Amino acid sequence: MLLYENSADNASLSMIIAFNSYISHNLGIISKSHSECRFLLRRLTREGLRARYSGVMRILHEETFYEGIYNPDEGSC
Repeated sequence: MLLYENSADNASLSMIIAFNSYISHNLGIISKSHSECRFLLRRLTREGLRARYSGVMRILHEETFYEGIYNPDEGSC
C-alpha cells in the first residue's frame, strides 16, 4: 500500500511541476497553491487544462494518496 501511495504522490507532484512550468513559461509566474494554479490556467483561457488539473489532483492526490482509492475503470482525467 505504501508503494501505491508513493506512486500516486510522485505522479501528482510531476503533474504539478509540469503545469507550473507551463504557467511560468506563458505568464512568468509560479503558482503558490492549487487554487492559484487553477486561477492562472483560467487566466490563460485554458479551461480544459484547468479541468484536467483539477481532475488529476482529485483522483491522484485526494482519492489515491489520502484515501487509498483508485479505480482504473474511470479512465484518464
